[in-house]
Amino acid sequence: MSRPSQFQIWLMLAAGLTLFVPGCASTSNTDVSMSDAGWMSSLKKKFTPKTEYAKIIQPTHTGEPSSQLFVAYGKLEESRKNVNKAHDAYSTALAKDPQSYEAILGLARLEQLAGRPETAEQGFLKAQAIAPGSPDVMTALGQFYAAQNRWDEAIALHRQAFQVEPTNTQLRYGLARVLTQAGRVDEGLAQFEESLHDNVANSTAAAEYNVGVILHEQGRFVEAEQHLLKATIHDPSMEQAQEWLDVVRRDKSRQQAIAAANSNAGRIQQASAQQHMQQPAASGVSPASHTEYSQQRPTANIQGVQPIQAGNLSR
Repeated sequence: MSRPSQFQIWLMLAAGLTLFVPGCASTSNTDVSMSDAGWMSSLKKKFTPKTEYAKIIQPTHTGEPSSQLFVAYGKLEESRKNVNKAHDAYSTALAKDPQSYEAILGLARLEQLAGRPETAEQGFLKAQAIAPGSPDVMTALGQFYAAQNRWDEAIALHRQAFQVEPTNTQLRYGLARVLTQAGRVDEGLAQFEESLHDNVANSTAAAEYNVGVILHEQGRFVEAEQHLLKATIHDPSMEQAQEWLDVVRRDKSRQQAIAAANSNAGRIQQASAQQHMQQPAASGVSPASHTEYSQQRPTANIQGVQPIQAGNLSR
């Protein structure tokens, strides 16, 4: 048997990518409902087809692998959080095709992940200039703006992307998510229900579930509890909704305990400072300032409230 050529090896790699690349890679927390096992797994398969990243690879006129293959490889490594390998792959793709907006988007996402939002935005805008009508570019830029709390711009871009492909349920899902994050919960709920209508048996329960999980992600526990409770009412068999409801109630209790502890500590500190300031100063000794007194005081031991460290807040 003859030894395979270099190009054949690249084609085999491309075929492998179509089998192993998971869903959309992003530096932001997306697709909340799709990260859970169980009843949503079938929906995830529909929303993230195997060929989403590794598209059909066409050989170049030189017989070398095209830029698309390196973009596909970059997305694979990005999803694995191998930042350096992803960066190299996107850079190679861009060197082969300076107009590869997918490679530019990939590099922009890596800049955002590295904490350089100004550079990241320049990359997203450059991709938009190359492919202004691409829903992929619109949603990528929209997700970036959402991460920056620039909600009006994020919503506008997601809405434009959906208008380009109004039958694309994934784009509607992205619009629903950003609406919910921006506080426009009723609009987000309606969009979620529409996006899930043809894919799950009880789209109302699924929509309430998605909204509840997103609100929990934002620390809006009271609202999250309300929507997850509605999900369990609409579909009592939805175990994931009940599990998340338990998580939300636990985190809400912790949040309330922390608030109560901080409030009590503040009152104790204020009362102690006032009492100290009212005492006459000893001869030859000036009264300590409020700042000095606060620094010298031992930490108040508030009965019934255990200190909660940040690391203990994870589920």
